[in-house]
Amino acid sequence: MKPFPLMSLVLPLLLLLVPLASNAETNLGDLEFLCLDVESLQYLGVEQSFEMITIEHMGVDRSVFIYVPESASGSNTSEPLPMVVDIHGMGGCPSLQMAMSGWLDLATVNGFAYVAPLGITDPAVSFDSCWSLPGEMPVPLEDEDTTGQTPECCCTLEQDFSSYADYQGLQSDVFLRKTIETLTKPDALGGTVTVDPKRVLVAGHSNGGVAAFAMAALHSDVVSGIAVHAGKLTTAFADDYKPIPVYMIHGEKDGDFRYGETVTSTYAFDAQEHIMEYIADKNGCAPGVVTEELKEEEGYVKKRTNCTNNADVTLLMLAKGGHIPYKGAEVYYSDLWGAKETVADTTLMACQSLFGDECAEASSSGSGSVASRTFLRHGVGSVAVLLMVMLL
Repeated sequence: MKPFPLMSLVLPLLLLLVPLASNAETNLGDLEFLCLDVESLQYLGVEQSFEMITIEHMGVDRSVFIYVPESASGSNTSEPLPMVVDIHGMGGCPSLQMAMSGWLDLATVNGFAYVAPLGITDPAVSFDSCWSLPGEMPVPLEDEDTTGQTPECCCTLEQDFSSYADYQGLQSDVFLRKTIETLTKPDALGGTVTVDPKRVLVAGHSNGGVAAFAMAALHSDVVSGIAVHAGKLTTAFADDYKPIPVYMIHGEKDGDFRYGETVTSTYAFDAQEHIMEYIADKNGCAPGVVTEELKEEEGYVKKRTNCTNNADVTLLMLAKGGHIPYKGAEVYYSDLWGAKETVADTTLMACQSLFGDECAEASSSGSGSVASRTFLRHGVGSVAVLLMVMLL
């Protein structure tokens, strides 16, 4: 089961434009260079200026993008900032994630610190960039009287995803925790601004969503909430878990991480509604589900409320959504599995649910999600499609 099958093809074609527009010599096989080269951000429609730092993890220097909006770094810096950690999916990278997810635009408009880490890029570990998270979580199977087990998702050398790399030697959740702890120190951002450690939202797509779930399950002491686009829960919640709000977004037409359960001969992924119920029970939510129809497109929002610490659990289902359920970003999957482009601004809905009044509606005229995703669809995306046709 591959969480991100097309992006490994589309991403190199998108970033092929970068060396064509600069004098820098690039190696298309060097994923880390392409994903972290500043010029790649410009050609993906990202206008914000970033700082890049490295954080050592298990003997390797890992790369992290950091962005602080000008509105938050001016003279009035006494108020600590909320922070969003936006985690890319398998085969993805920070530059593409920040261009398509919408979190960067919301950070710009609302004055959040925005962080985009790069996953594992070692070809000896996985054939695509990835995050390795704990598995071995029991999955009751609907049509059988047996129980499956989640894998240590999602780094692998197997093209058919029949097995995954050993988590113990990688521990991506520990690296993400290090990232959060580093950036919430008082002097982490140069002393001009600080991050509020009690307002750290972890968001992720696909394999990045698996990582976000793992951060909630094992590191709720440094995370205030999570937003998961097209991800699966593979990690059982720790005994010392502190309930935090969870917002899940999933397309019913997702052919990579299915909305329902997925069972293979070696592992299983639970259905999204079962995952919602599991977390809601962990959060001490009241019995019963509140269901609302979506206004923008076919689908619904299910909620479990009256939870410990006000940690409500929400599941947004897009009836025709696929594996990239971000507004305007579904173009890469528009004809796959019968999925249609996402119309609802699912990122904004998650932000408003998790951050409340601190998250205003993002302007479509500014840089970031709307502008960047439009550019991706009609600019770089068109060239990438043309290159794909030429190469086939």
